[in-house]
Amino acid sequence: MKKTNFLLNGSIGAAVIALLFFIGSCKKENQDPSSGGDNSAAQRVNLTNEFSEGCVYIYAGQNINVGSLCMEDIDTDNNGVDDALRICVTTGGCWEVTGVASWYGCATCMPPTNKAGNPIPGQFPYQSGSIATQSYCYTVPFSTLGFSCPGGSGSYRGAVHLNVHNTCTGATETGWAAGNRINSKGNWGTFFGFTITCDEVPPPPPNTCDETAFGQDNSASTCFTSATIDNLLGENPDINRWGWTNGAYSGDGSHTLTLRAGAAQCGAGTVVGTATVTRTGSTITFSYNVNSPYSLGQVHFYAGNTMLPVITNGCPNSPQCGDYTVAPGQYPYVGSVYPANTTTTGTITYPVSVTGDYYVVAHAAVSGFPCEDGN
Repeated sequence: MKKTNFLLNGSIGAAVIALLFFIGSCKKENQDPSSGGDNSAAQRVNLTNEFSEGCVYIYAGQNINVGSLCMEDIDTDNNGVDDALRICVTTGGCWEVTGVASWYGCATCMPPTNKAGNPIPGQFPYQSGSIATQSYCYTVPFSTLGFSCPGGSGSYRGAVHLNVHNTCTGATETGWAAGNRINSKGNWGTFFGFTITCDEVPPPPPNTCDETAFGQDNSASTCFTSATIDNLLGENPDINRWGWTNGAYSGDGSHTLTLRAGAAQCGAGTVVGTATVTRTGSTITFSYNVNSPYSLGQVHFYAGNTMLPVITNGCPNSPQCGDYTVAPGQYPYVGSVYPANTTTTGTITYPVSVTGDYYVVAHAAVSGFPCEDGN
């Protein structure tokens, strides 16, 4: 979200001010979408108005600069996509706002007017009611303008009428957010223009496939291909599976594992993020954090007093019941499948109590790798 002040010397005469506004209305500039605010990959909206800034002055009595009106784009439902304008009216000195009436519409539309073409603020859709403040903010959903992200851009107009009061002198005035005259031959009510533009979000890379990933504690881990694990697995060690069991850990606290994908034979593989295990009393919490451009698929994990989990699926009839296993599908917790190419974090509370020293195994399917067959 971005907000930029539109600076103009308040002591300049009214005729010069009008001329500068006219010149400014012919000028467009793009704001840098990477400066400030949320730099995530989700859609963001850059806002400008006809005067190349995110704010305009408020004038009372036609030539008294009493403050400013500023716009910024916001995400009201926290889904990573901006969907509304937040508009704030701010006054300075002894001036306070006692009422605000606003209208917003298409690039060629005008606010409600009478037969003579003069604006009727009482019919503007956004009304503050009676207030007494130096800062008043309200929200205008994009949907009321017929705009949404992702998409291109849209140009619109706004007209904002104010009642202001000077607490030092007792004077009252009517005011408008600065811009062009609504009726060139009528009263001095004004409108301003603005443009909303959605940042383009690149689609997921083509030929994106999953890799298996395991968490490794760089100072306390044992590879599945080690003799220690072979001894646990007994007569049928799974020599084709790689990964790590981590620990033993004792007491409360957190341990961060390096999440490695495609690390055949427990090699370095590709570091795609971290898996953090936190113990509080008898409860274990796992948190996965995958770095862009990778994303989480399905997760499997184990925490317990032995180095590996034992097979419980199909028990008591399965001949493997009670045997140790390194296969993720046999781990006691199989997490949900996260939506493809969207999720980079996942936090799960382990449902089984743990006492004494314990070990953990953290597995995840991670997408974002090129497919070997090119499909």
